[in-house]
Amino acid sequence: MSTKAERRAARERVSAYHQLQLAELLSHVGATIDRYRAGEIDAYAVDETIHHYRRAAGELWKFCFSRGGSTHAEFTAGVLDSMAAGAEAIDWWERATHHNDASDHDPCPVRLRTRRRYRTCRRPWPACRAANKRAPARRSGRLSLSGAPR
Repeated sequence: MSTKAERRAARERVSAYHQLQLAELLSHVGATIDRYRAGEIDAYAVDETIHHYRRAAGELWKFCFSRGGSTHAEFTAGVLDSMAAGAEAIDWWERATHHNDASDHDPCPVRLRTRRRYRTCRRPWPACRAANKRAPARRSGRLSLSGAPR
């Protein structure tokens, strides 16, 4: 069990790390706004950067404070100490990047029923199991994968 002073020091280290990383994330937003003011990009790119900042800041907050309490602060301070000792640092901007972005794949057209509402399946179309369950003609071999009858 740690002392009250050790727990306070751990909370202060985590808080300082959070503030430092937020400043780094805001530098991305500032650079994008500068590019917008120079006329290099449009307002949609700035909007996307702001949304990306929000996701990254949320990931950072979850890492630093999500579980609350002093034991989580001590654990996080230990992780920060190991990162300072040579372990790889976390790039929060990259971590918030969606790797399965819908712009990379066609969205699945299947609507799934969940409780009383319908929602669109978010998986890419070729890999979606729900689409394969709802396409018995394709599974049974009556249609080829190209969609043309055999």
